[in-house]
Amino acid sequence: MNYLFCTDEAKMMCIPCQPQCNTCNSALECSSCEFRFVIHGGQCLPSCLPGYYETDDYACAPCDTSCSTCRGPHDDHCVTCAESFSEYNGSCVQHCPAGFWSHGVRGSKQCLPCPPGCEACSLKENDFGLVCSECAEHWVLDSSTLLCLSPSANVCPEGI
Repeated sequence: MNYLFCTDEAKMMCIPCQPQCNTCNSALECSSCEFRFVIHGGQCLPSCLPGYYETDDYACAPCDTSCSTCRGPHDDHCVTCAESFSEYNGSCVQHCPAGFWSHGVRGSKQCLPCPPGCEACSLKENDFGLVCSECAEHWVLDSSTLLCLSPSANVCPEGI
């Protein structure tokens, strides 16, 4: 049903609203939408655009800047992360914390744990396996494997 916007009620001059508008402020700007449509920038859409989420009053509001798609306004409401962010414990972070590395393609990157004892790690040049670039306190970087050795592994058994 296409409702009308009356430009001058005294002269009975009315113009139809845009399709899917329930009410409108002008011929080009909806103020409410028909059932199953959301309002965004004065237009009625079947769903919110990427980077926006549907509010309780069927409007579209912006996601947190860390989100590409979301279900609410905060960084822990992200469904997918923005291009330069990675998912970590249900939130999108710009840098993975110590002991984690960012893996995946943009929009679906996530922070994964480094090998034991590694504070910073990355993929090997051949993209197979991880190498450590920094070890936790008391751990030692093995130059041949580029993995961190446990302090207990550095102790020779008694009598040897």
